[in-house]
Amino acid sequence: MEWIFTPTPSLPFLESFKYGWITGKFIQVYARSVDQERGEAMKAHKSARQLGFLVAVFICSSSLSLPCFGEYAQAVDKRSYNLGIVGAFSEVVRLGVKKLALSEVLPADEMDLFYTDAKVVTDRNEVQLYRETDLLISDLYPAEIARGLHVLLIYTGDTLDTYLALKADKARLVKSGKYTAVARRDIAVRFGQLLSYPVPVIEKLIRTHQQ
Repeated sequence: MEWIFTPTPSLPFLESFKYGWITGKFIQVYARSVDQERGEAMKAHKSARQLGFLVAVFICSSSLSLPCFGEYAQAVDKRSYNLGIVGAFSEVVRLGVKKLALSEVLPADEMDLFYTDAKVVTDRNEVQLYRETDLLISDLYPAEIARGLHVLLIYTGDTLDTYLALKADKARLVKSGKYTAVARRDIAVRFGQLLSYPVPVIEKLIRTHQQ
């Protein structure tokens, strides 16, 4: 739901490694920007190096590449693709680069079949999984993005409690008729922070979905 990769099972190893390395460098930059905003530059450097290597290896082993290399794209089964997303995000969350990550959204019947295997992946990576049937709607995403669909929340620690508290805060604001202007923006910003988005990304998403 957050990052989209294009499956490319036919890529030779060296090409796959090259694209994996590029992706790893991109995430290194992202990791540094997030942690530096928190005043933790040394931690950012260590996490970025670990994550960059990890993503490069992951992409090589699963033959994934960035969507800009579309000429290599071939059909792949949706289940394996979505499990790859869960696996990648599980590592990102485990390393502390993201507090919360979201899987692809799925109809309830598809999620019934998908959840068990996704749980195996998250357990292996020592992170937690929560099946959300009513994703928090804010100005961060289009209102219809998960309407009637289920999504998996990937997290560690007390992040789920923080997310559920945010949902409860929004519900109280809506019920009291106060979910407007400043309050509405606050909910979106807090959700973006929970997803570990950089401030400029949060601001851009809010501007886009308020229009």
